[in-house]
Amino acid sequence: MPTGYTAPIQDGISFKEFVMSCARAFGALILMRDGPSDAPIPVFKPDSHHKNELERAGKKLGRLNKMTVGKAFKMAKRKARINFLDEKEYYRERIKESKDLRKKYQDMLAQVRTWQPPTKNHCGLKRFMIQQIKSSINFDCIDDYYEGKDLLNSEPLPPGSFLAAMLQKLSEDIRYHSKEWRKEVKRSKERNEWVGALLKSLGFSRKSYAESLKKRSAILKRRHAKTVKKTKSPKKKFGLPKKKAVKKPSKKIKSRKRGRPKTSPD
Repeated sequence: MPTGYTAPIQDGISFKEFVMSCARAFGALILMRDGPSDAPIPVFKPDSHHKNELERAGKKLGRLNKMTVGKAFKMAKRKARINFLDEKEYYRERIKESKDLRKKYQDMLAQVRTWQPPTKNHCGLKRFMIQQIKSSINFDCIDDYYEGKDLLNSEPLPPGSFLAAMLQKLSEDIRYHSKEWRKEVKRSKERNEWVGALLKSLGFSRKSYAESLKKRSAILKRRHAKTVKKTKSPKKKFGLPKKKAVKKPSKKIKSRKRGRPKTSPD
């Protein structure tokens, strides 16, 4: 049975094309595996997420370093207050959601416990339902955790502590995104090198391989069109026989001369 990779062999795919088709199942080209087989291989560029985050953190840190001590403390005090209120609201919302869900679970658990299985063979079903609800309560209903967080979060952080935490977070972000950006650049380079080495070993350049894909795609399209044309059933072969047109006899109207009818001789 042919696979998605071997099916084109019966259509006359070349060895080089087969190699490049199978290469899409490997790391460097894995993201192209489920795409069109005639999609050209791009030059891979690093994802800019970590670069953008690195630049953003650097700008924030730069702005902080340029601030006077008084201005920095004033900003920290304002942001600490906003952060405090946001966290309080978040904890209270989670507490309410958790308590509402706990009540729903407990109501259902009460109904399951009062349910009498129709036979002894159904007792396992009842035990299973109880176990499922208890497990979900333990996992989902953590209102006590959020209540503890809410109690601990009783007042905003002092400006100095908040500012120190901000500086530490920005420094950590810069280290993390710098490291990840270097990894991303390296990955892109390695992918391009892997593809380049494979193309070169087959005598392809990126341009010549793209042209080869176009030619191959055009050939397959023509073959497909011919196959479709052949499978269409002509009417004279497979359709119903045409009815022969029956010629109606033409009616000739004989003109009669007006006058007295001839009488037969005596």
